[in-house]
Amino acid sequence: MRHRRCARILLAAALAAGLAASPAGAITGVYVLQSSGPAGSLVQYTVGADGALSPSAPDTALGGGPNDIAVTPDGRFAYVTTTSAAGQSSIVGFARVAANGRLEPNGAAIGPALAPGRGIIVNPQGTRVLYGQPGFAIFWRPINADGTLGAASQIVIPSTTPAPDVRYLAMTADGRNLYAADFSGSASVRIWQFDIDPATGAGTPKGSPVVGWPGPVGGPAVAAGRMAITPSGSHLHLATDTGGAGIGRWAIDTGTGSLTGGTVDGAGFDGYAEPAVAVSIGGGALWAPSGSSASGPERIRQFATGAGGALTPLAPPAVSYVVAGPTRDLVASPDGQSLYLGQNGTAGEWTVAPGGTLAHRANTPASPAFGLTNAGIALAPSQAPLASFVAGTGPAGSATLFDARASAEPDGTIARYDWEFG
Repeated sequence: MRHRRCARILLAAALAAGLAASPAGAITGVYVLQSSGPAGSLVQYTVGADGALSPSAPDTALGGGPNDIAVTPDGRFAYVTTTSAAGQSSIVGFARVAANGRLEPNGAAIGPALAPGRGIIVNPQGTRVLYGQPGFAIFWRPINADGTLGAASQIVIPSTTPAPDVRYLAMTADGRNLYAADFSGSASVRIWQFDIDPATGAGTPKGSPVVGWPGPVGGPAVAAGRMAITPSGSHLHLATDTGGAGIGRWAIDTGTGSLTGGTVDGAGFDGYAEPAVAVSIGGGALWAPSGSSASGPERIRQFATGAGGALTPLAPPAVSYVVAGPTRDLVASPDGQSLYLGQNGTAGEWTVAPGGTLAHRANTPASPAFGLTNAGIALAPSQAPLASFVAGTGPAGSATLFDARASAEPDGTIARYDWEFG
């Protein structure tokens, strides 16, 4: 009986031992992809307590023009898709080497492949990367313990005309539903939808494998931009990357994960294309920045999300960039207080008011570097502290010493240890 009781006490101690660490939802870094012709670089920033960015030099040169970046949920690894001047693609892996989130190359690049790769994501479980290439397949690779990638497997897209050209991917938080935005150039965007087995990674088309653009038929083809799923998992929003086309919206069926009820929000606002959308951490706001030239300065449209996911313009409906330079991607901080834009040659910082309206804070650098085109942006989430302790043994009735000096805080230093044996 005494031994069983001791086991229960030690187990309770293991579960209750806590460490003071970074606040929940904190981030330590921001990564921005900048392209310069057939080459490019990974630009890294550290994040201050107020969300402000500071450059973390030097930039990391990439072997080709970057397309997209994905970071594992624990912030330990990142992956960048690139395309060379010869049209061959690779995946370049990175590993976190510093408390501030700084990345360094990790192992040999995957590739080159003949077909350019574009969008890349990490599944919510942090066990696989998924990426799209032209043709009838989406590829996925397992993430090994050291962050390198295993052999590729395919998720086959049904044969169709025109042939699919997958641009960007999105996945629900449970990892069971995958969506692929496809744009061939000769027809408007389509979204392919798949059921995913989280245990094996295998994917199969849903009963209705594809949904088309819900807007009016005719006129120029509507291109595929990035997608965003609301935090509740209730809706998917699609940026169109076509001037004045608006933002596509679908409900996600809670039982099947299928997209239903496609509609278009905010069409015809101006002549800008909007290559990306981001949803606030609470789901109450959505932002869509401009990524192409038109009359007037580039801007970010800002919306409130209402019943059924409908978007209603905030006041004002758009805020102009203080520092010029189109964007290809944007991301909201997990604490809901900052929005970061990957602009051409710079990173834009915006504060977020409780209702979702934006106010410009800064650009880093303040003047955009000439000749650079943004290709993507991602966050480095703060890493959780690792509680570890040992307990000395002794005769019954004697004091027991607990030693937690083996614990670690990857993002900084340990401030205190909390114990509870209740």
